[in-house]
Amino acid sequence: MSSAQTPLRVLAVGAGYFSQYHYQAWHNVKGAQCVGIVDHDIDKARDVAARWGIAQAYESIEPALAALQVDLVDLIVPPQSQRELVSQCLANHLPMICQKPFGVDLADAIA
Repeated sequence: MSSAQTPLRVLAVGAGYFSQYHYQAWHNVKGAQCVGIVDHDIDKARDVAARWGIAQAYESIEPALAALQVDLVDLIVPPQSQRELVSQCLANHLPMICQKPFGVDLADAIA
């Protein structure tokens, strides 16, 4: 975060059942703002965005990363979806939070 007045800009990926706990937490964290949501089901993403006052919803991470200047990505996706998303965050030099278990097996996590 660049200054005390600038909120931590978070992009969240995932709109499944467990994501509600992440959105509630980001909503409650002083100094953080969830600025976008990504889910392959765009209608679900829009519903979650509307519920939590998130301005932007996307169907995939690439346009979200291109459009939003984010400080952190919160990956709220199942293990089989994590590797590609983690790789994209790393390629964009973005810190991330990744739900456990990390990857589908040890080899996936190491890769």
